[in-house]
Amino acid sequence: MYVILTCVFELLWIYGFNAAENWQHFVIIALVIITDFYFLEKACETIQTGTVYACLLYTSDAAD
Repeated sequence: MYVILTCVFELLWIYGFNAAENWQHFVIIALVIITDFYFLEKACETIQTGTVYACLLYTSDAAD
């Protein structure tokens, strides 16, 4: 579950950087990034780190 949340939040902050127009947007993006790292840390507690990064890489490539 944490891997899925990490993937979703990563896509959100990547999109956020493209759509941000003022400092409030960047504050929201910073909060999303912090939340993303929290979910990433939790995901690495339950499965191997390499597996988590492989899932993130697949998601990032799919977004391009």
